[in-house]
Amino acid sequence: MNASIRILVVEDEAILAEDLRETLERQSYRVLDIADNADDACALVRALQPDLVMMDNRVGGGIQCAES
Repeated sequence: MNASIRILVVEDEAILAEDLRETLERQSYRVLDIADNADDACALVRALQPDLVMMDNRVGGGIQCAES
């Protein structure tokens, strides 16, 4: 069941981030939060422990965050 999958979205374009959130929620996924930079994303991953992180590969520092 999709509702049990907890997702953190990392996207620095606010319109795209909200569109992605709405799309995921329509499909019954649970979006925990949206981060617009790698530092916030890393902190949210530690705090929220999502099942999945959907990250824009152009967010600065994103690769380093994903590696940690």
